[in-house]
Amino acid sequence: MGGFAVNLGIGQTLDAELWGLFFGLKLAVAKGVARLSIEMDSMTAIQLVKQHVPSCLHPCVGVIASCVALMRKFEFVELTHVYRERNVAADCLANWSLNMDLGVCYFEDAPIWISSILIDDMLGAVKPQMISFS
Repeated sequence: MGGFAVNLGIGQTLDAELWGLFFGLKLAVAKGVARLSIEMDSMTAIQLVKQHVPSCLHPCVGVIASCVALMRKFEFVELTHVYRERNVAADCLANWSLNMDLGVCYFEDAPIWISSILIDDMLGAVKPQMISFS
């Protein structure tokens, strides 16, 4: 249906995760999606959105509240955690966005360089997961 990449400039990873969710939700609303399943590799972002309290003093409260408000526009929406190895396409777009000018770039069609990653994702190709033994 489409996609996007966004360059927010210098900031924290959590900011990028939350803004990525925000722009993805805005795109889904604009495309008229009624039922949405979101997979993110940031457990912290997921918890902040799911446990949002309007009186929260978190520095990202504005974008969190905006995500919660956008999520209410769907007939059904679920937000689940996946490991980074299951989120390769999003990770590639995020890395690619570092070379963009500041702002958002929307795609009607997937860039050719990400096609094989999307095919692997659709086929459910298994990726090894790196586990640290400390």
